[in-house]
Amino acid sequence: MVAQSVKVNRMDFARIIPSPRDTGFVTRYVAVLNAEAVGLRHSAILNFKIQSHGQACREGFESAISKIEEVVECFAVTGESDYIARVLTRDLSAFSTLMLQSILPLPGLATVRTSLVIDEVKAFGVVPLAHLGQEGD
Repeated sequence: MVAQSVKVNRMDFARIIPSPRDTGFVTRYVAVLNAEAVGLRHSAILNFKIQSHGQACREGFESAISKIEEVVECFAVTGESDYIARVLTRDLSAFSTLMLQSILPLPGLATVRTSLVIDEVKAFGVVPLAHLGQEGD
C-alpha cells in the first residue's frame, strides 16, 4: 500500500490524498455482470424519435424510459434519432413483450427503430485517459 511505503499512517494518508470519489473522477463502483450468465441473451439497440422537443415531452419520455429495468443505457443524441437505448432481455419473446407493453406506450414517442445485436465487438469498458496531461488541458 502507498501509505506504508511512504511511512504515513492510513488516517493521515486519507486526509492528504483525496479519494477518487471525492475528486469527482469516480461516480460509482459497479460489478460488471456477464449478461448471458444471468440469462439475458438478447440485446437490442433502439433508436427513438419523440413527438416534440418541448420540455414536457422530453421529461415525460426520459422519466418513463428510466423506469424500465431492461433499458440498461439511454442517451439523448443528435442526428436522425432523438434518443438511443440498449435493452437486454432473456429472449425474443421477452423482447416482444417489452416492446408491446413498455416501449411502444412510452409518452411522447413518435417512432422507434430496432437493431438486434448479433455480436458484441467492444463493450463499454475503460474511460480513455491518454488526453490527460497533453497540451491544452
